Amino acid sequence: MGGMPVAYDEWKAAGVEIPYIFTEYGPHGPWEVPLDENAQPIEPTDAAKKAAYLKNWQNYILKYKGFNLGGFAFHLTDLMTTESSITWWGLTYEKLKKPSFGAVYTAYTGKEVPNNAPVILDFEISKTKNLKPGEIVHISTKASDKEGDILNYEYRVFDLNTNNFLKDDFEFMGDGQDIKCELPSREGMYRIYGFVTDGKGNVATINKTISVVK
Repeated sequence: MGGMPVAYDEWKAAGVEIPYIFTEYGPHGPWEVPLDENAQPIEPTDAAKKAAYLKNWQNYILKYKGFNLGGFAFHLTDLMTTESSITWWGLTYEKLKKPSFGAVYTAYTGKEVPNNAPVILDFEISKTKNLKPGEIVHISTKASDKEGDILNYEYRVFDLNTNNFLKDDFEFMGDGQDIKCELPSREGMYRIYGFVTDGKGNVATINKTISVVK
């Protein structure tokens, strides 16, 4: 969000006679949010990101239409960033539309998206700090879909030390909303991601960090 709330006042106080434009706007960044028990930034939920895009558009762009020329919604794809979380920025994930895409679509067109992304209501990991190698944790996800589409659940792990998704170090047992996960044999800081897709080109994402220590 940065300086959007004070942009108009600063512009007016400066006595500038040409309009201004927001070169990027979006949700709070990793430097603006609380830290979790592993001292890692807590990524805003999809709902919070969607609300941020709409608030920025309505309160700081449309409200001062004529004094500013509009704004560019910040979009940095999952292929281009490793800043704190692979899903932090961007309106899409692997070409699937996130809830924030719907917010920007509505802001720019005045219309609702043809099909809404799922909404993750809850995401729980039984233990997240000072886990032991090989320990098993329980992961539970609750989600809903406005259109009642059938939802699919997937879980992935990102290594914060190497900035890569892991394929074989974690073993997931089960599928769907409730699963178990066996941790790797090595120490590290990781983010466990939950992805919920609706089969209609939309996705909801969420994550929490875990620390594995010997």
